[in-house]
Parts: sequence; C-alpha cells; structure tokens
Amino acid sequence: MTNKRTGAFTRLLYAITMKYIIIVLSLLLSSCGNKTTKTGEQQNESIKMKSKTSTTYNLPKDVISKIRIEYSDNDNQEFIINSLIQLGIDWEFKSARVPRCILFLSKGDFDSFKDNLKSAETDWRDVIYWAEYDSKDNQIYDFNKPFEENGL
Repeated sequence: MTNKRTGAFTRLLYAITMKYIIIVLSLLLSSCGNKTTKTGEQQNESIKMKSKTSTTYNLPKDVISKIRIEYSDNDNQEFIINSLIQLGIDWEFKSARVPRCILFLSKGDFDSFKDNLKSAETDWRDVIYWAEYDSKDNQIYDFNKPFEENGL
C-alpha cells in the first residue's frame, strides 16, 4: 500500500512541478524581447529558470533561435525549451553545450529530439561525442560556442 501512495505522490509532485515550470516559462517568454543598450547593440536574450534548489539555468539566444526556426509547432517549442532547461537544472550544466548538441543531432525532427534528450538524461557525454566528433575521434564542432561560431 505504501508503494502505491508513494508512486501517486511522486506523479502528483511531478505534475505540479511541470505546471509551475510552464507558468514561469510563459511569464518569461511574455516578458522576453529584444532589448538594446545605449550604444544600440542587442543584449543577449536568454530564457532562465530557477529551480527550488536555487539552481539557475539559461538557454542562450542562439539555442532559442534554433528551436524557433527548426520546430514550427508552438507546443513542441514549449516542450523542447522546458525539457532543455530541466536537463540543465538536473545536471547543473554551466553552458549550453549539451542542449546545442541535442538540437544539432535532432535536425528539426521532434521524435529525434526526444530520443536524443533521453540519451542525454542517461549520459550526456554520449550526446556530446555524437555531435562534436567524427568517426576518427577528431573534434569537428565545439558546442560550447554558439551555432554561428561553429558555422551552422
């Protein structure tokens, strides 16, 4: 009986957490926009989410742009953004390297995105290897850098 209660409580907690994430993300997206400095240069647009453990994770402008361009369905975009932010919080990533690798490998295919996300949740190093290295183990991309700096 205890296992059924624990499982139900875990599912409820997960549902509440996801609702919270969606609400916060909606607020952030509605307030996000292109801002300019006094010199007219665009500031770095990012989406940021803070977890209950005070861990913050940012998705930089190039990642958000890639999602907006490659995934036209708004529901898919929301899922992708939420998933990448949650992955960053869970693994305490300091950069957007893994999200860039996942997006690069997925090539705009939502099912492929889910498969690559699942792989990254298991071991994010696999996703980096698949995205950045060729069959001879030569590094051809460095997704610590934005897509544009990788020629993509």
